[in-house]
Amino acid sequence: EEGWYPLLQFRVRSVFDFPRLGTSALFFRWKVFRAHAVDVRLSLMHLEVYRQRPDVNAVVHAHPPTATGFAVAGIPLDRAVLAEVLTTLGSIPIAEYGTPSTRELPDAVRKYIKAHDGLLLANHGALTCGPNVMAAYYKMETIEHFAKISLVARMLGRENLISRDEVERLQGLRGFYGIPAPAPLCTDPDEAAAEQALCQVL
Repeated sequence: EEGWYPLLQFRVRSVFDFPRLGTSALFFRWKVFRAHAVDVRLSLMHLEVYRQRPDVNAVVHAHPPTATGFAVAGIPLDRAVLAEVLTTLGSIPIAEYGTPSTRELPDAVRKYIKAHDGLLLANHGALTCGPNVMAAYYKMETIEHFAKISLVARMLGRENLISRDEVERLQGLRGFYGIPAPAPLCTDPDEAAAEQALCQVL
């Protein structure tokens, strides 16, 4: 039946083959997959995404190990190093830590979700959203993929950044590929420091 559903948690291998994400949580508008209900208070974060983003129909929350390592270390994935990430997600900031099952977590997510389709959650995990479940899932896969590559590059001692002109060109390709950007790139440092993020830092 169509409509809003409570947060569902499931072993992802019983629905899709998501071996790298382990146990994930989805909150979505359409079909209920084989799953068991969990504490509905955890859905506060997912509901906040829907309140802030009427274009979103699916939210994925997971704990991919490499990306979560960046979240624990307090390192955002916001450096322009991979064309794939620039054309699908842009920057991936870190939302401040919030105690799970409280209003702190949705309050932390609110700051960034209008301008980003993917976030790291400090000392917790990651969150992505999209027009459907698979789009949101693939964005989660992209975050973990990016985190692994970024970790290797940092271990090797260098990240070769893509130029600003090329970043803008890649951002322009999002429309060509049918991946609308939730927000433009920040052009003023003060915009990036605002209480509500309305642009992306790259």
